[in-house]
Amino acid sequence: PEASFAGARIEMTTIARQLAEDYPEEWQAMDGHRTITIDAMPGYILPVRSAADIRRFVWILFGVVGLTLLLASANVANLLLARATARQREIGIRIAIGAQRGRLVRQLLTESVTLAVFGGTAGLLVASWMLDVMAAFQLPGGLAIGALGIELDQRILVFALLLSLVTAVAFGLVPALQATRPGVVNSLKGESTERGGSQQRLRKALVAVQVALCLILLVGSGLFLRTLRNSLRSDIGFDAENVVVARFNLAFLRYTPEQGTAFVDQLLERVRALPGVTAASVSTLVPFQAGGFRGMFAEIDGYSTSPGEEIRVDYVFVQPGYYRSLGIPLLQGRDFGPSDIEGSRRAVVINRHMAERYFSDRDPVGGIVRFAGGPAMEVVGVVGDPVWSSLGEEPTPFVFVPMAQSPDVASRSFITLVARTGRNAEEFTPLLAAQFRELEPGLSLTFIRTMEQQIGSALMPQRMGTVLFTLFGVLALALAAVGIYGVVGYSVTRQAREIGVRIALGASKQDILRGVVFGIAAPVAAGLAVGGATALALSRTLESFMFGVSPSDPLTFVVIAALLALVATLAALIPARRAARLDPMRVLTTE
Repeated sequence: PEASFAGARIEMTTIARQLAEDYPEEWQAMDGHRTITIDAMPGYILPVRSAADIRRFVWILFGVVGLTLLLASANVANLLLARATARQREIGIRIAIGAQRGRLVRQLLTESVTLAVFGGTAGLLVASWMLDVMAAFQLPGGLAIGALGIELDQRILVFALLLSLVTAVAFGLVPALQATRPGVVNSLKGESTERGGSQQRLRKALVAVQVALCLILLVGSGLFLRTLRNSLRSDIGFDAENVVVARFNLAFLRYTPEQGTAFVDQLLERVRALPGVTAASVSTLVPFQAGGFRGMFAEIDGYSTSPGEEIRVDYVFVQPGYYRSLGIPLLQGRDFGPSDIEGSRRAVVINRHMAERYFSDRDPVGGIVRFAGGPAMEVVGVVGDPVWSSLGEEPTPFVFVPMAQSPDVASRSFITLVARTGRNAEEFTPLLAAQFRELEPGLSLTFIRTMEQQIGSALMPQRMGTVLFTLFGVLALALAAVGIYGVVGYSVTRQAREIGVRIALGASKQDILRGVVFGIAAPVAAGLAVGGATALALSRTLESFMFGVSPSDPLTFVVIAALLALVATLAALIPARRAARLDPMRVLTTE
């Protein structure tokens, strides 16, 4: 508890120096020398190389919520403007009997603050529920939101309170200032003071803002939807249906190489004997599994490297039946067999990308590959190119090495069992877990899940982005529709006498409909233009999460803009139809 990072580093450096002097041979490693570092444990919660993506994704979500809040504020401001106009007579009377403008502004802002505080409180209640719902959602790199330990602590409550107050001022100040500026005489007579149309212009400007913000959110939703659709339809290079994977590490139990090999052999024998199992194998890596890649410099007989070129390949240890278990196609040659054991001629299987790149002018089967000047390994087969980390990745040279020719791997590395079954994979999972418990009760599984669940975890950022963008986009669309409806409806109410006169003079219903709907066309068009340009600029931040679709995809922009224009037209059409059915005699005789 009393240790500091600085003190710990000094102490560990001293210990390291002493160990290096006492055990010079053991201290040396392949890359030169060992080092000891001191780091904070919370930093290791984040998966390797995922911090930048997580930070970008969180800021994107923060921006989505912020845009929705701005849109809601613009909507409420529009409603308060309409309400303030309706209260002009009341406010005019107050000013006439001596009320100061500052006190009236404070009263109206108090009403806005009360509204915002109630909204913020409701938001906190919903947030508390949503934290439990979203705990299983994963950020890029496989980090579950629940692992971040998020809770509604004092800082969050203070932030929510301040945000509510800022929001209240944002949507309440302008309406309050507008409401306290009417001419007293006109207000007392009940006449509108919008001679200059300033309030009407402000309401239409707020409509344009709502449309622009709504378009930005809907474009993000459309891009994520298309990405998810492309991801689910893409070729991943293997068959994930009815496959279960389980990861474990015998090194934690201090197994010897002989014990590790015996455990793996017994495990595979038991799993293959289970009803419905058609294939089973083990490896140090399966597709869409975080970590496990091992890079190595290689030499290939018969291939001449160009100046400065290095052959770098990834490799994985596998047992026979690995490709059949995952449904990876065997294109040439053979799989590993009982003869590929320690002491026999070393064998490897390579992927199609490596065969096409380094054996383009000859048959890859029978070729020789060496790792960092090590012993010769004969290529005995060629398989397809499965996706290893993320959809859309470029294939890399990949070498599969038989685990039986390196028996210590099973006892010192993380091992993943992969089993294909003819039955439902989720129902098969508990049966598979039982085999581990019976063989070694002390063994802890890192995970056991279906391959489809593993792929789903890899696609979680896209799924989460689709869900949240769509939810906020639909909410934004509803808010924009309500805002447009409110502005047009209020405009119809204020212009009822003018519309009645036009009808009395012979204007048709179609003329009234067109006039009312076209009256909102300018702010909607302006919002679409500004929102489209802003969405185009902001969409670049989503590029790392896109697959098979460009951030500036014209189809998405056109469809979303058309949808928003249609919703705006329908929202304006409802009060427009009401205006077209006005009775001119009744309107003209009503004060």
